[in-house]
Amino acid sequence: MADAGTRLERRAITKISWRLLPLLGACYLVAIIDRGNVSFASVSMNAELKFSEAVYGLGVACFFISYALFEVPSNLLLNRFGARRWLARIMVTWGIVSMAMVFVRTPWEFYGLRFLLGMAEAGFFPGVTHYVSEWMPAHQRGRAISRFYIASALALVALGASAPPLLGLHGLAGLSGWQWLFIVQGLPAVLLGVALLFALPDRYSEAAWLEPEEKAWLDREMALGTAATGAAPIGIGGALLQPIVLVAGTALALNFAVGSAIGFSLPKLMTDQMHWSIAQAGKMTVVSGVLVGVAMLIAGVVSDRMARPSRLVAILMLVTAAGGMMILFGGTTMIAAAGGVIFTVAGQVAGLVILITLTRFIHPTARAAGIAMSNTLGQIGAAIGPALWGLAASATGSFSLGLLIASVVMAFAALIAWSIELVTARKAPSPVLSSIRPTAHQH
Repeated sequence: MADAGTRLERRAITKISWRLLPLLGACYLVAIIDRGNVSFASVSMNAELKFSEAVYGLGVACFFISYALFEVPSNLLLNRFGARRWLARIMVTWGIVSMAMVFVRTPWEFYGLRFLLGMAEAGFFPGVTHYVSEWMPAHQRGRAISRFYIASALALVALGASAPPLLGLHGLAGLSGWQWLFIVQGLPAVLLGVALLFALPDRYSEAAWLEPEEKAWLDREMALGTAATGAAPIGIGGALLQPIVLVAGTALALNFAVGSAIGFSLPKLMTDQMHWSIAQAGKMTVVSGVLVGVAMLIAGVVSDRMARPSRLVAILMLVTAAGGMMILFGGTTMIAAAGGVIFTVAGQVAGLVILITLTRFIHPTARAAGIAMSNTLGQIGAAIGPALWGLAASATGSFSLGLLIASVVMAFAALIAWSIELVTARKAPSPVLSSIRPTAHQH
């Protein structure tokens, strides 16, 4: 019976993985490109439009401000309207706003469109995270989310490979290279949004491609996962104020503050401070993306086998801090470049593992609101980081002070991440027991 149960599990998980994760991953890849392509655009856009580092930093922050404001409402609306319609709405609107960046001429237009882009995209990532958690049992969730989240790494590869040629279209049809960047990279979001309407079931009970026995197996596994959270059903208000939500959200805020500050300025930092060409900056972004992808797949498997993945988060945050110090004090271009890669890889994987931890320790009735609240706190950090980074760069004329502060902040974030242990210690499901679950396999 156990062998039959194992085959049933493998068949169901394989179907779900191939039917949902590639499409959702493609959507997330486009989302990361559309929010991050401004980092490459800024190399020529800032000079052409006479934007200072402070103006640019505030514009980057505007995206995260609106994202944070509308994230929880967006996730609640996803529950009301269904994932298929709501995620499609998100993608179509953000694609249109992203392409509208071609019309930016003044700082206030820049601020306004970045704010609208954040509003349009708000709720996409936590919405998909919650959606995937409703399809995958707890012991498969880390691997599933990492396979979707790997799109953020592939986005670095795609952005690093495509941005330099698109910037090279400067003058074509009377448009600047940075304008072509926004046009070409914004259109796929609209097309994928339309595809979601036809390809995405709202829940596994509606999936015609799952057999009745596969749906029954999922019902049993989801019930076991709910019991393993050790929590009782709670309302929206309680979900937003759960200790694990607030502590994990604080760690995520510090991680995003540092990651967005340096990440959105990394191409400019490489071209200005390291004296690299835009093509070299693109190649380094590609290398970082490949390594991030590999690290995410490994982290997904490792976190599924750990009772308390927050320990892995703390280690990754310390490695991120070390990468920032290498950029600052490396002494040579190659050491600084290696520091940039380490910073990017460890920081992104740390954010992934925090979110995996949340899906395992929040009751399903509170998961949508809880994940959205933690990610909202993260986006607040992501808004503050670039704004302060830009002010520091404008005031000092270099990125050195910002790099020093960022490394210290990441070391402090590691302590916060470790403290997640305190609020999960009584709830941690044993990864060994969850992998056996004889009652699930002998039905």
